[in-house]
Amino acid sequence: MADRRLTAFVGEGTARLLWVEATDTAAELVARHALEGRAATLSAELVVASLLLGAYVKGEERMQLQLQASAPDVSFFGEVDAHGSFRGRLQPAHVEADGAAVRGMMLAIKSDAQREMYRGVSEVDDETIAHALERHLRSSDQVDARVRIDVAPDLSRVQGLVLDRLPVLGGTGVDADSAARFEDLDALDPDALARAVQDEALLGDDFFVLDTLPVRFRCRCDRGRVGTMLQSLGYTELRAMRDEDAGAEVTCHFCGQVYAFDGRDLDGLLAGMPAEA
Repeated sequence: MADRRLTAFVGEGTARLLWVEATDTAAELVARHALEGRAATLSAELVVASLLLGAYVKGEERMQLQLQASAPDVSFFGEVDAHGSFRGRLQPAHVEADGAAVRGMMLAIKSDAQREMYRGVSEVDDETIAHALERHLRSSDQVDARVRIDVAPDLSRVQGLVLDRLPVLGGTGVDADSAARFEDLDALDPDALARAVQDEALLGDDFFVLDTLPVRFRCRCDRGRVGTMLQSLGYTELRAMRDEDAGAEVTCHFCGQVYAFDGRDLDGLLAGMPAEA
């Protein structure tokens, strides 16, 4: 099945489900940056976490998820827009680490084209990415949620969910029966969980599907943007690239796309710039 994010009400409106299938998206990230071993599986977990957080943006907003970890020693940057496009990078490409626990800091930033709208920082204290995201949602966004992320060692299955418990209409808390059933969520194996979502029924509760959004790896870079970036270096430096290097080559940090500009290309960029004194 193609990668997607599904939003639904569960348990007669007592909870909201965010479900993400991201096998192809994670595979593309891994392939683009030649990730291996724990770097590959950790990046897949963070792809799912990013796409789940992306459910909280709309319009032209974007959500960034960053992780700076000391154990294992990695850094990750992921960005999701409201249309289901993800781009990201994890470094280094190979990580020597056992187990799923991570220690470091997680940063979530919500922004639009003009401003930063929200920033939340939380510690990742020798725990899984799922547990860290769950704690982040509770502490930073006051979301009473259960988070689960399943990544097969060979990346043949990459999926996850947020089960966001909602106040009972006319009450002050979560329906006790539904809360008890939600505790059984962790007992479902990944295959059974995927089948339950496919059948639109979870722990005996039918879904009311609100939205299904295709998700994919898609970078925002293009040749025009790279040309503008080169012009931002200034007339003198750009001219030096033309005269001394006979061109320029720029590699996108996120998708690995290489943009080559020869001397004639740089002449065109220089022609659109005021000469410096």
